[in-house]
Amino acid sequence: FRCCVSSGVPMAPDAGPRPFISFFITAYRDDGTPQMLACYPSAEELEKSHPNILHFVRSEATEEAYLSSFRFKFTLTGGSGEWEYGVCSRGDTSIGRVTLCFLSPFPWFEFYGKALAVAKQEWAASQTTSFIETLYEQELPAPGLSVTVRHQQLPFMLVRPSDDLPLQGVGLQYLFQAFGVTNALALFACALEERRVLVCGDNLELVAACVFSLAALLTPFRWQNPFIPVLPHGMTDVLCAPFPFLIGTHVANVQGLEGLPTEQIVVADVRTGNFIGADGHVVLPGASSLANQIEKLLAKGQTKGKPPTETELSVRLCFVDWFVSIFGKYRQFMVRQADGAVSWNEDAFLDYLKNKGTRLYQF
Repeated sequence: FRCCVSSGVPMAPDAGPRPFISFFITAYRDDGTPQMLACYPSAEELEKSHPNILHFVRSEATEEAYLSSFRFKFTLTGGSGEWEYGVCSRGDTSIGRVTLCFLSPFPWFEFYGKALAVAKQEWAASQTTSFIETLYEQELPAPGLSVTVRHQQLPFMLVRPSDDLPLQGVGLQYLFQAFGVTNALALFACALEERRVLVCGDNLELVAACVFSLAALLTPFRWQNPFIPVLPHGMTDVLCAPFPFLIGTHVANVQGLEGLPTEQIVVADVRTGNFIGADGHVVLPGASSLANQIEKLLAKGQTKGKPPTETELSVRLCFVDWFVSIFGKYRQFMVRQADGAVSWNEDAFLDYLKNKGTRLYQF
């Protein structure tokens, strides 16, 4: 490679990367305005670098949705396209309902989920964040290894995900449970075509999991357009934008879009497992074989009681194999010109696929 760029990773002057950018706890006043109850390492720095962060922490369109949603994830996109991940958990305390949240450049959802469970217990008991402060000072373990944080004389072990695949632990099973294999593959095809895909429902944890899953299945490619797993209430104008997106939102926000220019949006509802607006979506090459493999893996994972993360990895590797079967020989069709420039021989590549009997379609 020619260069390597790293961005968004918090560093200490005398240590390596920190486990997270910020941890904060919020609650809502009687008038509905948000307030930050605690923040580590610095509330001032967080508010300066992320002035709209509290809009993402409460993203529901109704009070009922806020009261019923206990876990959810969101994503922020930086100016250079890098993603930062919010992992949130709600809980009732002596001062009312609060939301605890990690903001991190790392998509370690299970890692932060377990840490939030400990932090929630500590805050409910004493309104302190000593566990989080201890975690922040820990040196990051190597991929696949664990870090042990001692808190109140008890050890808590947190495992860093491996780097084999990006966006691990997204809850891929929820996508197939909500839409079934056939409809999930149709939504995957819409994402490949870079269409405007909106996932909605009344359970934001499920909605966000489906949006993250669609992005994860694109590996080894990466979604380059607006990516908002949980769209804050009051920001629905972004749905009128004339560019591709992957967005999740509460169903009440969709009901408020009447009269707005939202044509050509694929709207998928996790409550019904159906979607509208996907007329003319492509049929993937080898879709039948891919669907059969996925169904077998999901059934095997259920009957044998395998952990969801193990089944998720197996299903994702099916998609990687599918991409390899189509694009695996692409290097053979990169042509170096006399001046040293490299060009792509698209016609030769398409002829190669036709000779293999692969059904083609154009993005």
